[in-house]
Amino acid sequence: MAGKPAMGAMNRLREQGSLGNSAQWRLAAAYALSNKMDMAKKLVSNLSADSDEDSYRYTYGSRSRDNAMILETLELLGDKINGKRLLDAIAEELGNGERWMSTQTTAYCLTA
Repeated sequence: MAGKPAMGAMNRLREQGSLGNSAQWRLAAAYALSNKMDMAKKLVSNLSADSDEDSYRYTYGSRSRDNAMILETLELLGDKINGKRLLDAIAEELGNGERWMSTQTTAYCLTA
């Protein structure tokens, strides 16, 4: 693979049709990083720019982490309006201090 995107695998995932909101955003980021901006934008054109996952039971995930991943994708796509809204929400959560965040969530939020 060495620096080459796995387009076949990405296309199979896209065609699968059963990906959740967050997974579709991550796939769009992979397309954007592969210079397939049209495909990336098409993939997220009807998605909410907010995590819709309700249950993170038995995982290290969180809504904040997923929103940070969505923010990364919005930045890659150049969507500054939705990106700013999500950035403000993430910054507020980070500054709140009343809610515990895992190391993984904190790291993704700070990276985004």
